[in-house]
Amino acid sequence: MGEAKTGLIDFLYKDLSRIESLFAQLFHGSLKEIAATESFGTSSSNTFKAGLHAVEGSKTSEKQKIDTLEKRIDPHDQKILDILKYLNLPQVSYNLPSNPIGQIFLIKGNINIRDYQTIKNAIPIILSSFTIPNSNKVKLSKKELNEQKKLVESLFKLVPMGLELEIKMEDNTTLIGFLKEQFLTESPNDLLKIYGNELPGQWYCLGIVDSIKQLKSATNVSNLRQSIDEFAIAIKEIYDQETIDYAITPILVFRDLTY
Repeated sequence: MGEAKTGLIDFLYKDLSRIESLFAQLFHGSLKEIAATESFGTSSSNTFKAGLHAVEGSKTSEKQKIDTLEKRIDPHDQKILDILKYLNLPQVSYNLPSNPIGQIFLIKGNINIRDYQTIKNAIPIILSSFTIPNSNKVKLSKKELNEQKKLVESLFKLVPMGLELEIKMEDNTTLIGFLKEQFLTESPNDLLKIYGNELPGQWYCLGIVDSIKQLKSATNVSNLRQSIDEFAIAIKEIYDQETIDYAITPILVFRDLTY
């Protein structure tokens, strides 16, 4: 019977600042390095003889030398593994609670990563090269086509740029969040070139989940604040979809490896 294989993980995203914070809270400090020591020794003996005519004797002395070898090991992803082991969260692929606020989950599903900035930069080229699809299949005049193109460009000016993470669970529940580029292990441009928006296979996301079903505009505020809030809601409605009920703050995104 062969030995059991060690499970390996491929990390796509690691929010290092939140990982440090969680580790310090769970383990009362931050792990910087692991020191491993190994001792080995040698011994030597000497015999001394002394004698008179009446008495003769000998004395043996032994000296032992102990050497210590110390290895300092960079823990690298050990902090992450310790956090996952400590939290011991079940994988959730369906039936999220209806109204979680600030709750940590280990979500399993298919993921899409959308690079809004790259798409925005490509919009002028795309709009000049392709015709915008018309659901009614009615041929548009040049003027109408230009108006639609201007509308698309205007919408992209309103939408905050960044890297969007979308997770679709087994029961089609969808969560959205944003990724910080510096914490990705792959360039978003490389991901876009190779995979497009959707990455193959099943992925796990450790993150903080909030329900956004009940979010409404604030009332009883100043005209200025109310106007700002209304603009923010308008942007959210342009960016968001009615089917999305959950937001997630990603801490880790990873998948299992086989070998």
